[in-house]
Amino acid sequence: MDVQPQATPEGQRLADLIAEIEVAMLITVEPDGALRARPLRILQMDAEGALWFITKISSAIIGEMDTHRRVSLSYTRPARDRHVWASGVTQIAHGHP
Repeated sequence: MDVQPQATPEGQRLADLIAEIEVAMLITVEPDGALRARPLRILQMDAEGALWFITKISSAIIGEMDTHRRVSLSYTRPARDRHVWASGVTQIAHGHP
């Protein structure tokens, strides 16, 4: 994953923790309140702290993601006893950074 230098200590700490983890579990809340998780490959953490993932525009996940939909991300690397959780909102962009 391409990790850009972060502007805040908190952002840099997250970047350091997830830099070597290639896949995150993206967790969403469905309209009926059910939780849904799916793996996504991480492309980049940009200098503003945004995490970029790549998927096909025709994939089911795009249809499920509304702009500003709240999500959680779970990262794990058991070999290094590293388990990280973060939350935020989604935004769909065509192309990549």
